[in-house]
Amino acid sequence: VMHYTQQKNIKGVDIEDIYIGNGVSELIVMAMNALLNVGDEVLVPDPGYPAYAAAATLAGGVVRKYDLTDENGWLPDMDAIEAAVNERVKIMWINYPHMPTGAGATRQLFEKLVIFSRKHRILLCSDNPYSFILNNDHLSILSIPGAAETALELNSLSKSHNMAGWRIGMLAGNKSYINT
Repeated sequence: VMHYTQQKNIKGVDIEDIYIGNGVSELIVMAMNALLNVGDEVLVPDPGYPAYAAAATLAGGVVRKYDLTDENGWLPDMDAIEAAVNERVKIMWINYPHMPTGAGATRQLFEKLVIFSRKHRILLCSDNPYSFILNNDHLSILSIPGAAETALELNSLSKSHNMAGWRIGMLAGNKSYINT
């Protein structure tokens, strides 16, 4: 595991800090262990990658699933999430391009998510390993104004560089979150 601190601009995104690990799965577990207290709640997409719920549970968190439906284009229903959120929710996971559906997010959705997470003081964790494949728009949550204060992004070389066995992942974002 390596930790780099240097201001970088990658595809228009200013990245303050990067933490390199043995793939995104390891970094999901590390982030949940570092950033959750027992009883904190974590919003997890359904359907979604099972590691989000597993890592939150292992860290003592309480998993609260939010539905993604075909009728809504596999995007979160922000009104429903807003109505259900409480002060115990500390982290929200998103994954776009979404797996298993392949649905893409829009910049407008990411803007809403950043506003929502800032309003409720929720850390937004964007698992983005498909950002450089399956789409022509390489959208990062960190490209949204204000996201650096409330979001982390995970990415990997596995998908985009056909290096699945190499287990190289990164966690990027605000220095204070990465240091934690």
